[in-house]
Amino acid sequence: MVPGATQPAGQRAAQQARLRAAIGALEAEAFAFGTRFIRDGAARAAYTRAVRETAEELLHRAQGGAMTYEAAAVEANQLRNAIMETTRARTSEIMRAYAQSLKAEGLTMESLIARHAEGLFKKAPSALSAAEREAVMARILQGAARARPEITIQARNFGRLGRGLVALSLGIAFYNIMTAEDRGRAVVREGATLGAGFAGAALGGAAAGLVCGPGAPVCSTVGVFVGGALFAFGVSWAFD
Repeated sequence: MVPGATQPAGQRAAQQARLRAAIGALEAEAFAFGTRFIRDGAARAAYTRAVRETAEELLHRAQGGAMTYEAAAVEANQLRNAIMETTRARTSEIMRAYAQSLKAEGLTMESLIARHAEGLFKKAPSALSAAEREAVMARILQGAARARPEITIQARNFGRLGRGLVALSLGIAFYNIMTAEDRGRAVVREGATLGAGFAGAALGGAAAGLVCGPGAPVCSTVGVFVGGALFAFGVSWAFD
């Protein structure tokens, strides 16, 4: 006798509904994470390009005598920090938390001058000569054109992973629709499950950010996963 063959029809239907809801939750999670990671890769690429072009333009102007190295360095640092904040606002909760764990906020000119004065001349900023200070400013300008490689690599990897997850989730959705008895209802169900998972992931990530604060990538990941799973499971279960 096949196990479960004597189960009441209602019990079997409930078990099937739970299974479909669990599969729907996993499908929605893959979609929610995938769309976020694709966005991370694109945002980081745009950030790297923007800071490089901005810093190179300012360095060119300083070398041509159109502005001093110090004025160019100050403007480059201000623009880099502004671009960084704009980019972080466009990335996922997870990527933003990872970036904040490495650098909570943009560096000030004072900290940059102190770092490069020590690195180049082993001096405090107040002890630099005019020529040495100009060399420090030139080094700051050159550094402004470079993005942190570890974040760029991570974002690129996230982008690749994201495309794979989205393809997987859409493939599952397509299979569920094509094998359903009522394809019209299946289309609505799949769309609602994916949408609920995406919305729940956003709310979960936001809640994790409030609880754990910035710079907590593990907490943000858990928040995105739990929020997306709960919303997607609930909607999928409601359909049955």
